[in-house]
Amino acid sequence: MSKEQPRALTHQQVPLGIVLLGSNVANNQPVTTKYLHYAKQNGAKIAVVNTFREPGLDRYWVPSVLWSAVLGTYLSDHWNVARSGWLSWQR
Repeated sequence: MSKEQPRALTHQQVPLGIVLLGSNVANNQPVTTKYLHYAKQNGAKIAVVNTFREPGLDRYWVPSVLWSAVLGTYLSDHWNVARSGWLSWQR
């Protein structure tokens, strides 16, 4: 009986997830959104945890990518709204 050897995964087969905690990358680091756009094209999922739903993270226009400059790129896949303040955990 032959045993099947485990195969090594390539970088294209590994699922990628990006989590942004309390940051607005589109306004603070606009160059980074170009690489987030490319990560989304390669299958990455982007989750955002923030107290405010930032419009720039919802949809952003990357000027150096023609398709995104015309139609925009939907960056975030998952939104988690965090409530801030001392009483937020008691609700």
